[in-house]
Amino acid sequence: WTAVALWGFSLLLITLLIVASFLAISRIKQQYVVDIPPVSIFVDDETLAHGKHVVSAISGCLECHGKDLGGKAFLDMPLVGTVYATNLTAGKGGIGAYYTDEDWVRAMGHGVSANQRMLLFMPSQHFRAYSTGDLNAVIAYMKTVPPVDRESPPPQLSATGLILFGMGAMGAMAAEQIEHNVPPPAAPPPGATA
Repeated sequence: WTAVALWGFSLLLITLLIVASFLAISRIKQQYVVDIPPVSIFVDDETLAHGKHVVSAISGCLECHGKDLGGKAFLDMPLVGTVYATNLTAGKGGIGAYYTDEDWVRAMGHGVSANQRMLLFMPSQHFRAYSTGDLNAVIAYMKTVPPVDRESPPPQLSATGLILFGMGAMGAMAAEQIEHNVPPPAAPPPGATA
Protein backbone atom coordinates (compact mmCIF):
# COMPACT_ATOMS: atom_id res chain seq x y z
CA TRP A 1 0.00 0.00 0.00
CA THR A 2 2.86 2.37 0.66
CA ALA A 3 4.02 2.16 -2.95
CA VAL A 4 0.48 2.81 -4.22
CA ALA A 5 0.09 5.78 -1.86
CA LEU A 6 3.43 7.25 -2.97
CA TRP A 7 2.53 6.72 -6.61
CA GLY A 8 -0.87 8.39 -6.08
CA PHE A 9 0.70 11.31 -4.22
CA SER A 10 3.31 11.74 -6.97
CA LEU A 11 0.62 11.73 -9.64
CA LEU A 12 -1.41 14.31 -7.71
CA LEU A 13 1.66 16.51 -7.24
CA ILE A 14 2.56 16.35 -10.94
CA THR A 15 -1.03 17.21 -11.87
CA LEU A 16 -1.01 20.22 -9.53
CA LEU A 17 2.29 21.43 -10.99
CA ILE A 18 0.97 21.14 -14.54
CA VAL A 19 -2.21 23.01 -13.60
CA ALA A 20 -0.14 25.77 -11.91
CA SER A 21 1.99 26.11 -15.06
CA PHE A 22 -1.09 26.44 -17.25
CA LEU A 23 -2.55 29.03 -14.87
CA ALA A 24 0.67 31.05 -15.10
CA ILE A 25 0.68 30.97 -18.90
CA SER A 26 -3.00 31.93 -18.94
CA ARG A 27 -2.33 34.90 -16.63
CA ILE A 28 0.60 36.08 -18.73
CA LYS A 29 -1.32 35.85 -22.01
CA GLN A 30 -4.54 37.43 -20.75
CA GLN A 31 -5.54 40.58 -22.61
CA TYR A 32 -6.65 43.74 -20.83
CA VAL A 33 -8.59 46.16 -23.00
CA VAL A 34 -8.08 49.54 -21.37
CA ASP A 35 -9.45 52.47 -23.34
CA ILE A 36 -7.50 55.64 -22.69
CA PRO A 37 -9.03 58.93 -23.83
CA PRO A 38 -6.77 61.11 -26.01
CA VAL A 39 -3.96 62.62 -23.97
CA SER A 40 -2.74 66.17 -24.46
CA ILE A 41 0.79 66.72 -23.19
CA PHE A 42 1.79 70.26 -22.26
CA VAL A 43 5.54 70.73 -22.34
CA ASP A 44 7.48 73.52 -20.67
CA ASP A 45 10.58 73.66 -18.48
CA GLU A 46 8.57 73.29 -15.26
CA THR A 47 6.71 70.24 -16.58
CA LEU A 48 9.96 68.60 -17.71
CA ALA A 49 11.62 69.28 -14.34
CA HIS A 50 8.62 67.81 -12.53
CA GLY A 51 8.67 64.74 -14.80
CA LYS A 52 12.38 64.21 -14.19
CA HIS A 53 11.81 64.51 -10.43
CA VAL A 54 8.96 61.98 -10.48
CA VAL A 55 11.00 59.52 -12.58
CA SER A 56 14.25 59.81 -10.66
CA ALA A 57 13.19 60.56 -7.07
CA ILE A 58 9.64 59.36 -6.52
CA SER A 59 8.69 56.47 -8.80
CA GLY A 60 11.82 54.36 -8.56
CA CYS A 61 12.00 53.98 -12.35
CA LEU A 62 15.81 54.01 -12.29
CA GLU A 63 15.97 51.09 -9.88
CA CYS A 64 14.33 48.67 -12.32
CA HIS A 65 14.95 50.26 -15.72
CA GLY A 66 18.52 51.40 -15.03
CA LYS A 67 20.14 54.80 -14.57
CA ASP A 68 19.93 55.44 -18.32
CA LEU A 69 16.35 54.01 -18.47
CA GLY A 70 17.63 51.62 -21.14
CA GLY A 71 16.40 48.52 -19.32
CA LYS A 72 18.20 45.92 -17.28
CA ALA A 73 17.68 42.56 -15.60
CA PHE A 74 15.97 43.25 -12.30
CA LEU A 75 15.00 39.68 -11.41
CA ASP A 76 17.71 37.12 -12.04
CA MET A 77 17.28 33.97 -9.97
CA PRO A 78 18.32 30.64 -11.52
CA LEU A 79 15.47 28.70 -9.90
CA VAL A 80 12.83 31.30 -10.81
CA GLY A 81 14.04 32.89 -14.04
CA THR A 82 15.12 36.22 -15.45
CA VAL A 83 12.92 39.25 -16.02
CA TYR A 84 14.23 42.36 -17.75
CA ALA A 85 12.79 45.80 -17.22
CA THR A 86 11.98 47.35 -20.58
CA ASN A 87 14.12 49.93 -22.35
CA LEU A 88 11.99 53.06 -21.94
CA THR A 89 13.99 55.26 -24.32
CA ALA A 90 13.47 55.91 -28.03
CA GLY A 91 16.66 53.98 -28.88
CA LYS A 92 16.77 50.65 -30.71
CA GLY A 93 14.77 48.15 -28.67
CA GLY A 94 13.09 50.89 -26.63
CA ILE A 95 9.37 51.45 -26.28
CA GLY A 96 9.87 55.22 -26.41
CA ALA A 97 10.31 54.84 -30.18
CA TYR A 98 6.71 53.71 -30.72
CA TYR A 99 4.67 54.27 -27.56
CA THR A 100 1.89 56.80 -27.93
CA ASP A 101 0.99 59.08 -25.05
CA GLU A 102 -2.00 56.83 -24.41
CA ASP A 103 0.29 53.76 -24.32
CA TRP A 104 2.38 55.44 -21.60
CA VAL A 105 -0.74 56.15 -19.53
CA ARG A 106 -1.93 52.56 -20.02
CA ALA A 107 1.44 51.18 -18.87
CA MET A 108 1.98 53.51 -15.91
CA GLY A 109 -1.59 53.75 -14.68
CA HIS A 110 -2.86 50.27 -15.50
CA GLY A 111 0.11 47.88 -15.80
CA VAL A 112 -0.89 47.03 -19.36
CA SER A 113 1.38 47.15 -22.42
CA ALA A 114 0.59 48.60 -25.84
CA ASN A 115 -0.35 45.07 -27.00
CA GLN A 116 -2.85 44.79 -24.12
CA ARG A 117 -0.85 42.27 -22.09
CA MET A 118 -0.02 42.46 -18.41
CA LEU A 119 3.34 44.07 -17.62
CA LEU A 120 5.04 41.64 -15.26
CA PHE A 121 6.14 43.26 -12.00
CA MET A 122 5.31 46.81 -13.17
CA PRO A 123 4.20 48.56 -9.94
CA SER A 124 1.39 50.50 -11.62
CA GLN A 125 -0.82 50.20 -8.55
CA HIS A 126 1.49 52.78 -6.95
CA PHE A 127 1.13 55.16 -9.90
CA ARG A 128 -2.67 55.14 -9.58
CA ALA A 129 -2.31 57.89 -6.96
CA TYR A 130 -0.59 60.13 -9.51
CA SER A 131 -2.63 62.93 -10.98
CA THR A 132 -3.06 63.39 -14.71
CA GLY A 133 -0.55 66.24 -14.43
CA ASP A 134 2.03 63.93 -12.84
CA LEU A 135 1.57 61.31 -15.56
CA ASN A 136 1.75 63.95 -18.28
CA ALA A 137 4.96 65.35 -16.79
CA VAL A 138 6.52 61.87 -16.79
CA ILE A 139 5.50 61.31 -20.42
CA ALA A 140 6.89 64.70 -21.45
CA TYR A 141 10.17 63.98 -19.67
CA MET A 142 10.48 60.46 -21.11
CA LYS A 143 10.38 61.96 -24.61
CA THR A 144 13.52 63.96 -23.79
CA VAL A 145 15.59 61.10 -22.35
CA PRO A 146 18.62 60.30 -24.56
CA PRO A 147 18.02 57.16 -26.63
CA VAL A 148 19.75 53.97 -25.53
CA ASP A 149 20.19 51.14 -28.03
CA ARG A 150 19.52 48.03 -25.96
CA GLU A 151 17.15 45.14 -26.56
CA SER A 152 15.24 43.84 -23.55
CA PRO A 153 14.70 40.09 -23.83
CA PRO A 154 11.24 38.78 -22.94
CA PRO A 155 10.76 37.30 -19.46
CA GLN A 156 12.27 33.85 -19.08
CA LEU A 157 10.54 32.11 -16.18
CA SER A 158 11.84 28.65 -15.32
CA ALA A 159 9.45 25.77 -14.68
CA THR A 160 9.71 26.61 -10.97
CA GLY A 161 9.03 30.28 -11.73
CA LEU A 162 5.95 29.40 -13.79
CA ILE A 163 4.64 27.17 -11.03
CA LEU A 164 5.20 29.84 -8.36
CA PHE A 165 3.58 32.48 -10.58
CA GLY A 166 0.64 30.20 -11.37
CA MET A 167 0.08 29.45 -7.68
CA GLY A 168 0.09 33.17 -6.86
CA ALA A 169 3.29 32.95 -4.80
CA MET A 170 4.66 36.02 -6.61
CA GLY A 171 1.57 38.03 -5.75
CA ALA A 172 -0.99 39.65 -7.99
CA MET A 173 0.33 41.84 -10.78
CA ALA A 174 -0.83 45.46 -11.07
CA ALA A 175 -3.07 44.78 -14.07
CA GLU A 176 -4.93 42.20 -11.98
CA GLN A 177 -5.41 44.56 -8.99
CA ILE A 178 -6.32 47.85 -10.62
CA GLU A 179 -9.89 48.96 -11.27
CA HIS A 180 -9.29 50.07 -14.84
CA ASN A 181 -12.48 52.13 -15.16
CA VAL A 182 -11.60 54.47 -12.26
CA PRO A 183 -9.97 57.74 -13.42
CA PRO A 184 -6.81 59.08 -11.77
CA PRO A 185 -7.27 61.47 -8.84
CA ALA A 186 -7.33 65.22 -9.26
CA ALA A 187 -4.10 67.01 -8.42
CA PRO A 188 -4.03 68.76 -5.05
CA PRO A 189 -3.69 72.53 -5.17
CA PRO A 190 -0.08 73.70 -5.36
CA GLY A 191 1.39 74.74 -2.04
CA ALA A 192 3.06 73.51 1.11
CA THR A 193 2.07 70.10 2.41
CA ALA A 194 2.50 68.49 5.80
